Amino acid sequence: RLDLTAEKRYTLSETSISLAGKLQEKLYFRLYLEGEMSPRFKRLKMEIRDLILEFREASKGKIELEIINPFTNVGDKEMEEILESYANKGINPVRDVDKENPDETRIKYLLPGAQLFYKNQTVSVNFFDYDVGLDPEENISRAIDNIEYEVANALRLVTTEQKKRVVVADGNGEM
Repeated sequence: RLDLTAEKRYTLSETSISLAGKLQEKLYFRLYLEGEMSPRFKRLKMEIRDLILEFREASKGKIELEIINPFTNVGDKEMEEILESYANKGINPVRDVDKENPDETRIKYLLPGAQLFYKNQTVSVNFFDYDVGLDPEENISRAIDNIEYEVANALRLVTTEQKKRVVVADGNGEM
């Protein structure tokens, strides 16, 4: 997309471009933010999707994006198990409260997070961290502002080869 903003909001940083360029093989990016949700979270989902497409372009097509709804055809008992399962993977569920009109309030659970699969590694990313001191719109705006950082950090984690260190201690036989 063409970035006409003064602060280059929709342009990846040099660091992000470099990290995406380091990919040697396909990276699979699975976003779990799909299904029925408030307009706020739809906006977050679209921003994440658009930014991942920018990362894919910077990686020369080595990033595959999949957006899934883990709650499709799920009952209440299964819902608890799914929420716990994703929390154990490091993806924190959130409650989306949607007040469309004064007579109706809908509450849905969402998983505004993703998993990156690269080589033999998996990294979980959370895109939304609720701050009680902010109103819902400010929370979403903060989440949108942090998308690039969260994705770049996850890319760094999966592309950085951890070298194992061996420590040898030598002494005079004393403990």
